[in-house]
Amino acid sequence: MRSLIFLLVSLLVIQPLALAQEVEPIITDIIEGQTAPFSGTLLNPSAVAQMLAEKEASETECELRIEYAEDRQTAMCDLVVDSTTASLEALQERYNTIMDIKDQEIERLTEIAIEADHRDFSTVWFTGGVILGVATTIAIAFAINEIE
Repeated sequence: MRSLIFLLVSLLVIQPLALAQEVEPIITDIIEGQTAPFSGTLLNPSAVAQMLAEKEASETECELRIEYAEDRQTAMCDLVVDSTTASLEALQERYNTIMDIKDQEIERLTEIAIEADHRDFSTVWFTGGVILGVATTIAIAFAINEIE
């Protein structure tokens, strides 16, 4: 997309210049004393226009390159941020799932422990022991009476 914009801008800048240059740019050296008050370079209007157009085209190209580089870096940073955000959300979901499973297991084990406390058979064992003891004593007494 950026290269397409660059191409269109380049064509829009270069095409009018190509059509406008009917006169060949001429650069002529002059020496002091020749109808000029100093030594230097004489440029006709076409040469000046070409230099200005090249300068403007270079500035536009530079701005487009900078904009392209900025957009590319922004896109890369956005990609990294989005990727990190997605990874964080996935890890958070995993953490929440693990915590839910852990809480359910704690509740299940707590219910088992509470039920184990309700199944206290100590009175049954005591009563069974007393009855067995009394029965054994009666059986032994009966056996002793039968032996004599």
